[in-house]
Amino acid sequence: MTKEREQELICELEQDHLLAGRGLQLLTLEEGFVRLQLMLDADEEVLRSQLHHGLLYALAETAASLAVRTTRQEILRPISYTMDYPQQQERPTRMLLAEGKLSRAGKSICFCTVQVWDEAERLLCRMDTEMALDPPAQSREAAK
Repeated sequence: MTKEREQELICELEQDHLLAGRGLQLLTLEEGFVRLQLMLDADEEVLRSQLHHGLLYALAETAASLAVRTTRQEILRPISYTMDYPQQQERPTRMLLAEGKLSRAGKSICFCTVQVWDEAERLLCRMDTEMALDPPAQSREAAK
């Protein structure tokens, strides 16, 4: 991955409409692998009750997409995903860690696995996702 591509992905992450401004930090960005950290504010609703599964999905999907985009330029379109929640969240957490890894990639479909932990290193969820790779708009226009 070039430095230019790395900067491009970092800028996109900073503009993420779901997690921007919520304490999302990029810890590792390598080809086919990403590690993210999400700090939660003490007054957030997720800390007063249970961790919301939508927040876990948003974090996992972001990690999966970034992991794929370190190696591919195409536009990603989710096809399917499976989320497993092996541990019931006993207490609210203040920090989430997500690791996304590109498992396989073909010409038009790729597969990614993401694991999300809390600060006590308890596995909160695992996501397996399948994404379609659509060519960028300029490539589609050139093909016409």
